[in-house]
Amino acid sequence: MAQISSILDRKTEFLELYEAAEDTKTKLKISAEVRLLEQAAARLIRGIKTDIEPAPSLRTVKARRAARARWDRDAHRIDADSDAGGYQLPGVYATLLAQERAVDGRPDPRYVLMDESDRPPLEQQARERSALLPRLQAGQPVIVPRWRLGGHTMPTPADVPMFTDRAIRWYKVTADDIVTPSGAAPV
Repeated sequence: MAQISSILDRKTEFLELYEAAEDTKTKLKISAEVRLLEQAAARLIRGIKTDIEPAPSLRTVKARRAARARWDRDAHRIDADSDAGGYQLPGVYATLLAQERAVDGRPDPRYVLMDESDRPPLEQQARERSALLPRLQAGQPVIVPRWRLGGHTMPTPADVPMFTDRAIRWYKVTADDIVTPSGAAPV
């Protein structure tokens, strides 16, 4: 709309110049410019659509929603041909770090289930220091067992074969939240 109004303003200026011009040669040049401006304004006006698009059908809405769900899911897949092949699971590295910090050096909760007379003293109940915690704090890749991923704390997509294949028992998790199958247990 702003272009159309500026074209019409220019046309008004040229028409004033046309009235003030005395020789025919100048009037012809100005009239040619006026015609070009009128054509440009007509093209812009033709491009304006006043029709309101009809509301999409229920089928279209469902199809768009399904496509968007696929695109959002596929956005986390990493190209399998690249070195970083796998699946990006947002927040998995931070969750593993928080879990390891929570249990590091604390007593094993299973001692509570034991009879107090059989329970060892508190100093002996302390777990070993977590082997994963220093690697997680350093931002290094870690290898975790399959049971550490999934569930409520770290949900995994049910339609990604890597997370549904029971033959995969270990996963390598990098600091940028990329999860890849690992063939071997951590050393």
